[in-house]
Amino acid sequence: MAKTVGLNPSVVVVAAERAGTNVDLPEAVATINAALAALRVGVPDATLVVVGPAALNGTDDSRAAELDSEVRAAAARVGATYVSLLEPNVLDPSMVASDGVSVNEAGHAAIAVRVKTALS
Repeated sequence: MAKTVGLNPSVVVVAAERAGTNVDLPEAVATINAALAALRVGVPDATLVVVGPAALNGTDDSRAAELDSEVRAAAARVGATYVSLLEPNVLDPSMVASDGVSVNEAGHAAIAVRVKTALS
């Protein structure tokens, strides 16, 4: 964070992770709120862009929806542009890498299109 603030960027993009069952929601929410508040104070004139969490299309992941809602609210509190990867869901099972966790090239491309479209 300090390095980002020290660079005094005009645009900062913050991206959430895939929302899995291993995410401790209260801890994640506290971290998100603290990080975004610190960025807003540290680079008050920067455009902040927050990319929400991703989840696989076709999965019933209420935790991802809850995290998406919390990240959206945190972004709103600091005047950041929010890009949802869940409304509609950008990922499908074919976009998961062989490790079963990361997204593959197709997943990265789909996320990039969503972000570019949201910012256009």
